[in-house]
Amino acid sequence: MSRAKTNKTKKTSGGVPDYLNYRPSKTDKQVIADIYDATTDMESIKGSTYAEFNDISQKSYIEDAQKRLNAYVPDKDSYDPPKEDWQANVALPSIRNKLKQMLAGFSLSVPDLQVNVTGSLDAQLKPDKGRVASMLIKNSYEVHTNPVIENFWEAWECASTGTVIKYEGYLKTKYKQKFIKSYNTVTGEIDFDEKEVNVDDRCISMAVPITEFLIDNFYIHDVQDQPQLVWDRKYNKDEFENEFGKYANSKYVNSKGAFEKFNTASTYYNKEKWQGRVKSGQIEVIRYYNKPKDQYRIIANGVLLLDAPLLWSVNGRKKYPFAKSILEPFTTKHFFWGKAFPDIMAGEYDISNTLFNSVMDKEFRSLVKPLLVGQINRDAFELEDEYVTGSTKIYVDDINQVKPMDIEGATQTDLAMIQLVLRGLAESAPEMPDILAGDRPTAREVLIAEEKMKELKSIYSAFLTDLWVQKYKLRLANITANYVFPREVMGTDGKVVSVNRTFTIPNTVLDEKTGRTGILVLEFRNVKKSEAQKIAKEIAIQEEQMKKKGLNYKKKILASDFFDNHEYSINVIAESLHKVSQAKAQAEIKEKIPILAQYFPEMFAVSQEAYFKEVSLAYDDDPDMALQEFAKFEQAKSERRKAEQEKAQFTGEESGGQPQQPQQQPKPQQPQQK
Repeated sequence: MSRAKTNKTKKTSGGVPDYLNYRPSKTDKQVIADIYDATTDMESIKGSTYAEFNDISQKSYIEDAQKRLNAYVPDKDSYDPPKEDWQANVALPSIRNKLKQMLAGFSLSVPDLQVNVTGSLDAQLKPDKGRVASMLIKNSYEVHTNPVIENFWEAWECASTGTVIKYEGYLKTKYKQKFIKSYNTVTGEIDFDEKEVNVDDRCISMAVPITEFLIDNFYIHDVQDQPQLVWDRKYNKDEFENEFGKYANSKYVNSKGAFEKFNTASTYYNKEKWQGRVKSGQIEVIRYYNKPKDQYRIIANGVLLLDAPLLWSVNGRKKYPFAKSILEPFTTKHFFWGKAFPDIMAGEYDISNTLFNSVMDKEFRSLVKPLLVGQINRDAFELEDEYVTGSTKIYVDDINQVKPMDIEGATQTDLAMIQLVLRGLAESAPEMPDILAGDRPTAREVLIAEEKMKELKSIYSAFLTDLWVQKYKLRLANITANYVFPREVMGTDGKVVSVNRTFTIPNTVLDEKTGRTGILVLEFRNVKKSEAQKIAKEIAIQEEQMKKKGLNYKKKILASDFFDNHEYSINVIAESLHKVSQAKAQAEIKEKIPILAQYFPEMFAVSQEAYFKEVSLAYDDDPDMALQEFAKFEQAKSERRKAEQEKAQFTGEESGGQPQQPQQQPKPQQPQQK
């Protein structure tokens, strides 16, 4: 029976583990030192205070924003002076509620894209290549992720911290997996083989926490204009092995705790460049990017894993693999980071919490009023530490010297002040109920309110649209650099073989002229002239077989140089980002149908089926079921009419060869004129 093998640290003849034998060259040592120096400088820039952050650091700014968004309630002892036990200590969820309302309008719809392709030599448009690029980009997001959820998290991250950073890359990983050959359910014995397989070979999109992203200049707005960037992330041993285990120098990487077991005074690991940056068991991976010098470098706990040029290019120009957007700017465009939504609403929010807690304290004191006790009754009311109930009897010498203190509870003025502050919060991110007046607004009022809402949110949606433009460009760069080459898979015989990449695009337009939709299969494959006719026949047979199954199917063969020597531009349809309002659609239908029926009755009568679909969709209903039932009704009606005609014809033939004519009714007599 096969058993799982444990990873043991290999040792040299001198008893020293292999990972202590890292001896970088003089050049590599300088590269490592330069990266750590650049990282330290950028960390110092990030830790400085800025006027845009209210003279605090970015870390403190984000922490304050997150606390307000999560309705963080500080401890009563943290106030100056500390709050007493009976006092209210409440944080209202106003910011969170307003944020959800605001994002619901545009964060749950992924924007559509259009790729325009022109030849680098002839400058002619290539619509077929543009459609293929668009389909591959969409498919790469839909196969492995849910684009709608991804878009929501991007909008949420952008609003909660003011900025969102996305990494667009390509992931290739190989893991050792166990393949079960047999399993005895009685004895629990398992026989398996362990093989190394390709687990990931795809485009990826990752959210980069702001705390891990370092930039060279806070006053350069565009991420692609930054002189240098650093992505600093901490891993544990297993995570590091999964992602970087195939790098040549990864065998020299280990956590801080592993080196503390050995005397490393004579090794490179005695350097203090990285040991003070990690905790025991951690591996710090620093990815360093420098566009002016065309450098892409990776180091892990003092070991240089990669020293290469930048891998990403769009239209022949090198790019950083990051897309960045903000919620809204500070005073000028030049500041890199954006203003967080909780910071925008901080003034009204903090005041509303203070007012609410003060009014609650006031109301509580009015319900449980302190007593004014004369000195003659002082001994009788020494009950500070006793539990007093409604049945407690207290005997006093003079009842006239005992009375409750006159404390006024919450007044209309207090409540009006709270409403005034909350109205300020509503104006920061208004919704339809805040704009519409009356319980039953007219169609025109709904349309006007909808347009006003779109205008108020246009800034936020514009920045989110720009994020998708950046992501689509980087995704296309990853596709053109990786999709055209075969991928390696393990065959049934356990051997690794190369296969052409094939992508299935469902529910796509197969014929632009007829609008026929179906399944499109794209295969990257270099075909020799001698094989072209044979492959064309194979594709025709596949399409015919799918047609017999009732499926529209089409297959395209694309050469490995399909994307070469072309310029690409990507446009995002901003309108598609906004969620279509059901109230708006219903209001438009109610207003449009009577006008069409009154002024264009013939056209309305001919197009009733189309308008029925429009009405059903506006009320979130499926029109196909009703149309199918109506078609069945019309077919039965036609069959009955045909049967009646045949019966009438048969009856006429039986009565003498001529169909019976219906008896004419006698004409009514005309009254005589006098």
